Amino acid sequence: KKKKKNVVLSMSAFLAEPCAPDSWQAHSDKISLPMSLFSTLESQFSSGSPLYMSVSNRKGKTGGKRLAASVLDFNSPEEKVIIPPWMMQFLELAPGHFVFLQQNPEVPPKADFVALRPKDPQFFALADHRAVLETALRPYASITKGSVIRVQHGQQSFEMEVSELEPETCCSMFETDVEVDVQPPLDGDGQMLPLPSPVDKKKTAETKELVCGASELEGTATHSSPCFFNLSTSPGVPISITLTAKDGDLEVYAANSGQGYPTRLLHSHTNNRGDYDRHAEIDIARVDNTGLLRITVLPFECASCTFAIQATQPQHSSELSTSSSAADTTATGAAPPGQKRCENCGQWVPEVRLGLHTAYCERNNVRCDVCGKTVRRQDLEAHWHCPECPFVASSEHARKKHVMLFHTPLQCECAVPVLLRDVPGHARVCPARIILCRYCGNRMQAGDLAKDHRDRLNGLTQHESDCGGRTQPCDNCSQFVRMKDMAVHMQLHRLEPDKPRKPTNVYTAKALTDEERDARWARVLPQSFGMDYAATSAAAAAASAAASAAPTTEAVPQAFPPAPVAVPQPPVLCCNDLCCSSVRNLDSRFCSGCAQVLGLQEEKSDLVLRALIKKYHEQMTQGCGDAACENPHCKSSSACQFPGIPASEAVKKALDLARLYASQKVCFVCLTPEAAAQRGAVLQLVDMGFDKPWCVLAMERFGSAQSAAAWLLTQHF
Repeated sequence: KKKKKNVVLSMSAFLAEPCAPDSWQAHSDKISLPMSLFSTLESQFSSGSPLYMSVSNRKGKTGGKRLAASVLDFNSPEEKVIIPPWMMQFLELAPGHFVFLQQNPEVPPKADFVALRPKDPQFFALADHRAVLETALRPYASITKGSVIRVQHGQQSFEMEVSELEPETCCSMFETDVEVDVQPPLDGDGQMLPLPSPVDKKKTAETKELVCGASELEGTATHSSPCFFNLSTSPGVPISITLTAKDGDLEVYAANSGQGYPTRLLHSHTNNRGDYDRHAEIDIARVDNTGLLRITVLPFECASCTFAIQATQPQHSSELSTSSSAADTTATGAAPPGQKRCENCGQWVPEVRLGLHTAYCERNNVRCDVCGKTVRRQDLEAHWHCPECPFVASSEHARKKHVMLFHTPLQCECAVPVLLRDVPGHARVCPARIILCRYCGNRMQAGDLAKDHRDRLNGLTQHESDCGGRTQPCDNCSQFVRMKDMAVHMQLHRLEPDKPRKPTNVYTAKALTDEERDARWARVLPQSFGMDYAATSAAAAAASAAASAAPTTEAVPQAFPPAPVAVPQPPVLCCNDLCCSSVRNLDSRFCSGCAQVLGLQEEKSDLVLRALIKKYHEQMTQGCGDAACENPHCKSSSACQFPGIPASEAVKKALDLARLYASQKVCFVCLTPEAAAQRGAVLQLVDMGFDKPWCVLAMERFGSAQSAAAWLLTQHF
């Protein structure tokens, strides 16, 4: 007879209650159980593994809908279970309805493949929807085929159907590498819906290079094909950009290189001088450290606009102040010889022509009572002062354009109305802005600020606060520290330099007798370096006798380099398995040469993994070009394990090797010619019977294999 499975918790009924929609639990598979179940399920707890439950809307194995879930805590009220809203919606439950739970000791198999189908085609319009999925699936410890989960991205929410799942209908997502596929959405008839693609402005129009101080460039901008310009200059210098529309009207925006190509809702500079009527001027006091500006030109209320653009560097500030002071002296100082000032327009005119000029000026010109400027009488109606800012328009078109652009609120993606002049400041705090998470490396919308006050003071978003809450072992003390606290933790290590570090590769020196050392010398050195052991031993004995007979103040010639008084400690070796060098400092895992090959300025975990993945992929697809390379993961090596591997497969292998480094701190990076030469000498010393760390120390100290071997033989290891 077949034995029944040991069911710890049989099918039990509880009242379903949804969790808070804005909580972390709402976007996961976690459920909260009452404390009365703790003693029942206590025997099923395993260290580091979640507790899986089966949630159903009907009792029994037939009928109804069933989902896999994991237990978050035991803090729900008695006889109630708190579950995510998406789970209640899928199970067709309302608050207060009965939900049935069952737990089996068998852990679901780990998922190998998951296919998700979004119900909204706008999900594909996200800049990086795969990174969004990677972040959204992280809180899920289990997943069920046919379920509809909810993915939150900033202020947007998308429903995703689990259309395919392997190897079973219910699988575990805990600590597993799963392949995720995003399938196109379908309508009610099963037909594929059209997919919107993210706007790639680099492809919709050609980007032109704008040179500061060069002649004007002409371009034509349309709504479907704006004009983009890259302006490269020295960091910290002022720049002035002038545009003149020859046909139609324009609007222009500029931004630093890190912000992408600017738009109305994403820019740092726009027109700040002139009336903006078929003409625009942008004055930038200082270019940022990248030295690259990106400029976008759009047509304004017309199908297309032909324009000319020029970038210049303004005069030095001292020259500007000199010229401006000279102009002020002319305007307010004494009258030039033979000239008088017109009381209507304020210009200096020859005294003999003052009467004729005054009659003409008073008949055709009038002085504005607000700004004091002289305006032609026929243009007085178009002369307009903005009541909300210092802008002055000289035409009806300029007035309408100014009101539409600068005083009509724009609707941001975060549903906050923003004026154009407030866009640069709002872009730094907008919840819908795209950021690069400093802990997981994914690009996503920033979302709300962190709820924790300390994280908010550190400039973290809520996602970064949750993502940085994960722990990782410290390289110095091997303690598990939260990622967002690692910088402070490492600072404590720097303040305590005397605290010993726990190296990952510890070698123990062996003590040799004089007979063993002499036997090693006689066996290896004569064949390795062509040395006469008898003559060398006699020279050593003579040197020893002379040292004992001579006064202590005189220097005694020695046959070998002198041994240090204090026995040095063995060095910590580079984590590169092919390298034979010591680490550059106690806080590092790489030597200087390997760190330079990988391009590492600092050894943060995410930066090291990215550099290794890139280097592994380059080695397996292109190689290092050295035919004598001994790296089994390099295309140029005769011992390559993956010759002719496709680029897609190389990515998977690179990820596997990066995970090996994350778990065991071992990598395989091709060596430079200098490092390869030192590796050969160190391995030659290792063949003589010495420990590898001491061989590395000797080679780095003396530089030649012969001197290193002689020094090693004088040490009492």
